Amino acid sequence: MKMKNNKKDIALVLSSGGLAGVISAGFVATICRELGMEHFSTVYCYSVGVYAGTFGVANQPDVIEKVWRNKVNGEKLVNLYKMFTLGGRKILNLSYLKKLFSEGKFKLDVAKALSSKTKLKYVLIENNTGETKFISPKKENIFDLMNAACAVPVAYGPYKVGGKAYLDVTFVSGIHEGLDKIVKKHKKIVFVSNFPKDYIKYKVKIIVDLLQNTSSPFLLNFIQNLAKKNSK
Repeated sequence: MKMKNNKKDIALVLSSGGLAGVISAGFVATICRELGMEHFSTVYCYSVGVYAGTFGVANQPDVIEKVWRNKVNGEKLVNLYKMFTLGGRKILNLSYLKKLFSEGKFKLDVAKALSSKTKLKYVLIENNTGETKFISPKKENIFDLMNAACAVPVAYGPYKVGGKAYLDVTFVSGIHEGLDKIVKKHKKIVFVSNFPKDYIKYKVKIIVDLLQNTSSPFLLNFIQNLAKKNSK
């Protein structure tokens, strides 16, 4: 990535958070209405941030706000009970969001999203190589790339787009490698976190305590190392 010297070059980074992505959705909706997403030269989207970021550059604040307020509650998107069913059903129902955003009153205006003056970049990790990728969506793959960005290991697994499998980068290598590149590329960045300070450490402690006597040492080490990468 080449360095930029443009004083107006401000990047927006939308981070992970699952259902806590409502924070990013609210932030983006407010920016759309009060300032305009064209204030940012580029929007980088990690994990669930792809939804707020994409609808933001498409200038559809009402849609993303209503979806996160009313359409992902209950077990519509996340159903933990599926882990106890036969056949290894996926905990995350990413096909639900793909259908929701591709038809009806919550349909994404793909043309606006892709023609916006603000560049849209999804940050994913390629499953086979472990490399962090910055991908600009296209008309033919935008919905699949959004799903791939949210493909959490265990909860969903690798998601194939164009013959390559991707995962949610925040649950594999963390966000820092990608963030370092973003910081070097842009004059300024605005980073939106969906969690308060030390939230990740708090949640990991609960999970580790719960799994201490029921899981393998490998899984526990994986969770603890992941927490360290994402809380620096």
